[in-house]
Amino acid sequence: MPGKTGKLTELQKGEKIYCVTNKVLIQIKAFAVSQLNIERFIILNRFGYGVSFAGLEAFKPGSVGFLIDQIEHPEIPKHLADKTGVELSHRFLTAVRGNKFQEVKKLVRKEMVKDYTSFVSDLILQRMQTKQPFIERLVAFWSNHFTVSIDKPAILGLLRDYEYVAIRPHITGKFEDLLIAVVKHPAMLAYLDNWQSFGPNTPYAKFGRNRKGINENLAREIMELHTLGVDGGYTQKDVIELAKMLTGWSIEMRNRKEPYPRFQFHDKGHEPGSKILLGKTYQENGMNEAIAALKMLALHPKTARRLATKMARHFVSDQPPESLVKAMENAYLRSGGNLGVMTRAMLERPESWMEPLSKIKTTPDYIVSTFRAINFTPKEVHTITSLDSLDYKPYKAPDPQGFSDENAYWAAPGALIKRTEWAQEVAMRITQKVDPYALGQRLFGPVLSAETAFALKGAESQKQGLTLLLMSPEFQRR
Repeated sequence: MPGKTGKLTELQKGEKIYCVTNKVLIQIKAFAVSQLNIERFIILNRFGYGVSFAGLEAFKPGSVGFLIDQIEHPEIPKHLADKTGVELSHRFLTAVRGNKFQEVKKLVRKEMVKDYTSFVSDLILQRMQTKQPFIERLVAFWSNHFTVSIDKPAILGLLRDYEYVAIRPHITGKFEDLLIAVVKHPAMLAYLDNWQSFGPNTPYAKFGRNRKGINENLAREIMELHTLGVDGGYTQKDVIELAKMLTGWSIEMRNRKEPYPRFQFHDKGHEPGSKILLGKTYQENGMNEAIAALKMLALHPKTARRLATKMARHFVSDQPPESLVKAMENAYLRSGGNLGVMTRAMLERPESWMEPLSKIKTTPDYIVSTFRAINFTPKEVHTITSLDSLDYKPYKAPDPQGFSDENAYWAAPGALIKRTEWAQEVAMRITQKVDPYALGQRLFGPVLSAETAFALKGAESQKQGLTLLLMSPEFQRR
């Protein structure tokens, strides 16, 4: 009863007036703060790289507007631009094509490995310190969608340029622009062997040194992985027709004023004649044939469905709600394939803000979130040894599908054992005094479970407590 608990307080909400006691008001305010902190936790954890050492309370934006503003005003960090990698790849490919200069190849490859490890270190640091964590997550997502692998050594020197030129500028724009930029980049042309794909009825095939003919790898992966999906309704004949359109899409190796290799369309290697893709005839038109085909594939309903499902699976749940996927798919199609619009549709759906611990963090994200949580700025050696300890090699996915987005891939028993060992090593090396329970409260707020809180309180040492914290469900999941 009001008389037993103190003075009445009026809270006005719209046109209604609610009368509550001071005690109830305190409970309402506590609930509101709790809900706000859950939203903050999801913003930082699901759509970013975790809560920093300062804790949830230090994160002031606390609303979806923080994420939307990043989509509307994405920044491209200039310090991640290529400096020497492209030139190193040119030297390497030149030595390879000459089928000699073995010592040159070894030396250049060693230099490219240094450039690669430097890039990986710079990227981890960028993800830790960025003011646009959601943009960095989107860059990582689309880089994985359009994966290239260092299994082909020339890619080592092309990664910086690939991500900076082909991926970053397009992740909130039209998907067709992203797709075309990726397909034209030397990293993708080299990875999927299109740079040496020439039509059988061309001067290159008849008189040139390269007589390998058409390579179908890029065309197949564009349809199976990058756009329509394996159930997209295309046939082997469609793969061949798109491969014909892509003949002559190659790499220019001449070293003029700007660094090479660079994209080059070789007209004399392009298969002549009209092509038929998914029932549509494309008249002979040189490089424009493939560009028209890529734009068509980018706007195809199957592509919209695939991209929406994949993004929702990556950020929200292994089995994303159909209502969420449908909303994202519709936004994509209505906007003419605008990725920013589709991404915003995901953020504005309530389904994206439920179950705050539904996804297992990927290995690199787990490392970044750990460094943020313990307020540690890693040097290159720390980054590389951490990745090695967890058996993760950046840009070396097992196949062109990229690394899996599903929990089972990242939570396999062997992987969790590796994480435990690494967490113990990290906890052992923290020299400053840290209260694991207090840190858990700051990092997790209302998401901190009673079980985890009990474990952190009962830890026998700081090392044990920090290990438990880093291996807790609240920290492993997003």
